[in-house]
Parts: sequence; structure tokens; C-alpha cells
Amino acid sequence: MKKANAIFLFVLLLLCGGLTAQDKVETAAPQEAASGEKSIGYVDENRDGLNDRFRDANGDGVDDVSKKKYAHRFRFVDEDGDGINDLFVDRDGDGVNDLHAQYVDADADGICDNVVDFDGDWINDITGLKFDPKSLQGFRYGLVDEERGEVHRHFLDRDGDGMHDMLQQLHRRGGAAGLDRFIDEDGDGIADGRHLRRRLPKPVLERLKQARGKRPPRKPTIRERVERKREGGKERPPQRRK
Repeated sequence: MKKANAIFLFVLLLLCGGLTAQDKVETAAPQEAASGEKSIGYVDENRDGLNDRFRDANGDGVDDVSKKKYAHRFRFVDEDGDGINDLFVDRDGDGVNDLHAQYVDADADGICDNVVDFDGDWINDITGLKFDPKSLQGFRYGLVDEERGEVHRHFLDRDGDGMHDMLQQLHRRGGAAGLDRFIDEDGDGIADGRHLRRRLPKPVLERLKQARGKRPPRKPTIRERVERKREGGKERPPQRRK
């Protein structure tokens, strides 16, 4: 009887020990997965150009989706008191500053101020995309084209990859050079990126104006001559070309 009880206790201890060990493994596994996960990710199930996992439309350092703070290095400055950061906002949730999509390192810490990259490894902490000083890859996800400083009025993502289809087609045809092609989403006949182009220097503008003023006067047409004769034979001074 004693031997049977001893065997029963031994088996019971083995079962308890096995369950305890299994419980420890299952508890550790999610922690390892969480620590190994580099980025939050970009998911847009309804394809509206907004990240379903992360957004920070007012740039306060709090995720609008989870309502939790996230690691970042940009400062919050609100000079006009509208509650929106004057330095950094991310409306579409791609981890790139909607206000300024160029490499800037104001505090000289070696980390770009316009991308959510807390550890400075040149990988976007939100999307997981690599970037460099030449391109922050803001055009890749969402309805905000940070490089061109515009919001896509008619965002379309048929394949669900998070990228505006028009830009995707341009990249497939000509790579990065495709962005230099004519894009006119509003149909006004003027390239959408016109306001981003730098103005000509004043000396160049002055020379253009002077060149226009030196053009020879336009000769009156036959119809204009006939009309002037009917009016009394007085000829108007020749008009300059426009």
C-alpha cells in the first residue's frame, strides 16, 4: 500500500512539474515575439489610405488608434494654440512627417526628425521600410504624398498594398524617375507638384521681363486697318506682343 501511494505521489509531482514547465514556455513565447517585432505595421483593410493600426493626426506622440503613447523623438510645438503639432503630424499613419518629408536632424543626434525611428537604425518603426537621406519613402503608403506635399483627392488602392495606384504605375514604368512625369489628379491641366518647384531667382525674372519688353511691336492686321479707316483714318499706336 505504501509503495502504491509513493508511486501515485511520484506521478502526481511529475504531472504538476510538467504543467508548470509548459505554462512557463507559453508565457515566454509571446514576450519573445513581441520583443522581436520591429514595426507596428501598415494595414488598410477598407483601403481609405489610412493605417488601421497607427495614426497621429495632431502629432502629440499618442497613437490615435490605440490611445497609447509611442516612442518618438520629435518635439511638440504649438505656437497658434490649435492643439496640432507645428513640427510633426502623421495623418495617414505611415510614420513619415506629413509636413516635411526631407531629411532633417536639427538636434544633430544622427536620427532623422521627420520619420518615426526611435533607435536610429534607418528603419521606419511603423511600416518597417528602410529609408535614407535621399528618400524617406513617404509616398509608399497612405493618402498623403509627403514628398510632393499633397493629399490624394481620389485615393485608389485596388490591390490593397497601401500605395496609391497612380504612383505605383509610375514607379513600375520608370522607377523613381516616374515621379517626374505629369500628374494632374484634379484635372485642371496644371501639374499637381507645381507649387513645390522653386521660384526662379530675381535676376532671371528681371531678364525675362526685359526680353519681353524688347519685342518688336505687332503689325496691325488688314482687318484692323480697314476698321481704323472707317473710324476716321486715325491709326492707333501699334500694340506690343503679349
